[in-house]
Order: sequence, then structure tokens, then C-alpha cells
Amino acid sequence: MTKERVCANGPTLSRRTLLTALPATGVALAVPRTAHGGNSAPVDRHPEWLASYDQSRGAWAKISEDSPEEAQMWAVGDRFQELICHTPARSSAGLNAQMKFLIRECKHYWPGDDIEALAQTILHGLESGEELGIPSIREHYS
Repeated sequence: MTKERVCANGPTLSRRTLLTALPATGVALAVPRTAHGGNSAPVDRHPEWLASYDQSRGAWAKISEDSPEEAQMWAVGDRFQELICHTPARSSAGLNAQMKFLIRECKHYWPGDDIEALAQTILHGLESGEELGIPSIREHYS
């Protein structure tokens, strides 16, 4: 079955349909949170989005093919994929989630062994638990 990109507020999937579909499939909505209770510091939501993506794809696999529910659940996963891929990470946990997503989604499509090894090495460095303290790439090229 070919999956087409679905606009989040298009005729196939509205926000209302999305919000209605999530609880029925057991997928938790990744809602905004703040760090340390009342502190308004932003939280990197990539780990939450990756978990929600995984849940939506798991729920999608259990739905009968070519049903409206299947299309809706695929669109839910697409929305989390878009967030993971197009939102800059703000922490090593966020970068870790993005690398896990990249490695898993590209499993059979690596352009060469070195590229896969590089991705795995980056993930290993992120999982070491140390903040890297590397200046922004923008600072490097300014």
C-alpha cells in the first residue's frame, strides 16, 4: 500500500480527527511541558515524539489494510516523523532520538558502510551521557 503525505489540516486528516484517533489507538499525545515544574525553560520533545511515532506505527500495523483508520494512523505517524526530522534538537537527548530515528529508518538504504558507521558512532557518543560542549556550527562558520 502506497502512503501519501497527508496535510495535518486537509480533507483526509483534520486536527479534530487526529486528536480523536490518538486515544482510541493507545497513542499518547506529546503535550508541551516545562522543565523543573514551573520553570519555563524549553524541553526537547524529540524523545517523546519518537515514542509517539513508535506507538503510532505499532497501532497502524494492527489496523486492517485500506481502512480509513489505517490512513488516519499513518498520518499520525507522519506528523511525528515531521516533528522529529524538521525540529532542531535542543539537547543531547533530542539528538539521540533523532539519530535513533535516522538509523532505524535508513536501515536498508545506507549509501555506504562508512555512512552507517558514522551514524552509529554519533549515536554512541550521544549515549555516553556527557554534554559535548561543542560550539554551534553557526559560531564556527561566522
